[in-house]
Formats: sequence, C-alpha cells, structure tokens
Amino acid sequence: MTSQTARPEISAIQPTPVSPVFSRPASTPGVITGIFFFVTSLLPSLLPRAAMTQGIVSGISFMIGYALGAGWAWAWRYLGIPSPGGRVWIVVRWVWYLLLTWMTVFTMWRFVGWQNRVRETYGMESIGPNVWLTVVSVTVLVAAVSLIIVRALRKLLHLFVRWLDKLLPRRLARVLGVAALTVVLLLLYSGVLVNG
Repeated sequence: MTSQTARPEISAIQPTPVSPVFSRPASTPGVITGIFFFVTSLLPSLLPRAAMTQGIVSGISFMIGYALGAGWAWAWRYLGIPSPGGRVWIVVRWVWYLLLTWMTVFTMWRFVGWQNRVRETYGMESIGPNVWLTVVSVTVLVAAVSLIIVRALRKLLHLFVRWLDKLLPRRLARVLGVAALTVVLLLLYSGVLVNG
C-alpha cells in the first residue's frame, strides 16, 4: 500500500520532459511552398553561380518558402477557417502536385544549360550534370540546419513562456517570452553576449 501511494507523488513532482526538436513532422504546405521557391532559385540569372553558391541560395530559398507555407497553414488553423474538401479540391491539389513536379524536373534539367550560356558569356569553363551532387547536398544541409535553428528557438520560446507562466498570467507570459527571446537574439546578433 505504501509503495502504491508513493508512486503518484513521485510522478507528480517530475518536470514535464522537453520534446525533441523534430518531435513534430514537417509541414506539408511548407514543403510544397518550399519546393516552389527551390524551383524559382534555379531560374537563369545574370551572373554565373558556383555549385556551392547555388546550393546555399536554393537552401535559403526553400526555407523562406517553407516558412511562408507553414505560417499560412498555422494562420488558417488559428482563424478557425474550415479546410477545403470534396472532389474538386482533390483534383486541384493533384493538378498542382503534377505541375510542381513538372516544374522541378524541367528546371533541374535545363539548369546546366542555362548556367553554361551565362558562363560562355563571361568566358568561364562549362559545368556538367555532376554539379547536382554539390547543389542538392548543400541545399539539404542548409535547409536542415535552418530548420533545426528555427525549431530550437521555438523550443526556447516555449521554455521562457513556461517559466513565466508560473508567476504571471498566460497572455502576459507569452508577450514577455517573445520579448525575452527577441532581446537574446539581438544581443547575439550584436555580439554583446559573445564578447561578454
């Protein structure tokens, strides 16, 4: 009897574990919008791009699209707008998927030719299809690191709010939590914390 009554007391005082950074799955609207931004980053430019540079640009472009798509989906749910359904929506969604797939394949196929034309104008050596090994690797690395940083900052914000929620009302705790995270980011950006 004593052991059974002691267990709830021990479990009651245990802190709530912090979920991992990738405990939540990726946002589907974010991934779709990110792929569209990735495709736009491959369009011809006025200056030639090295494989490493293109990978960084594509990775950042993907994450900008991911943030816009995920933010739009969050706002849609937050406002309580019902999700569209029915056969018409299914057809529209699959048409968009097919169109996005065609755009991705087409731009990736034409990318080398576009870059070689620009390089020929500047008198530079041409590139081959093996450039995609570097472009894709750097794109995935930049996108993954960016996602880890953003989700880690969100976990830090939740930690601030949870600490302040014990002393202050919930809405005030959220406002102060956002303000505290903003101050920390500004201090890191300015170098004050690093120098200190």
